[in-house]
Amino acid sequence: GVGAFVGSLWEVRDASARIFAENFYGSLLDQKTIGEAMQEGRRAVEQRGDGDPTWLAYTLYGNPNAVVTRDQPAA
Repeated sequence: GVGAFVGSLWEVRDASARIFAENFYGSLLDQKTIGEAMQEGRRAVEQRGDGDPTWLAYTLYGNPNAVVTRDQPAA
């Protein structure tokens, strides 16, 4: 029942992974599409400016236009 897979194609650094995750999940919470969230996460790692190439490792298998929704608790 998986709708999409987000992962890395090779080993990534801890600091880069944290930056990616914070920006990726923050974008999803802001109701952006999964594709937009991927771009935000990758861009944040790339823009650190320390030459870390691991921003290229992150990949998405799935519909980039999908959005994450949260179920509302029953009243």
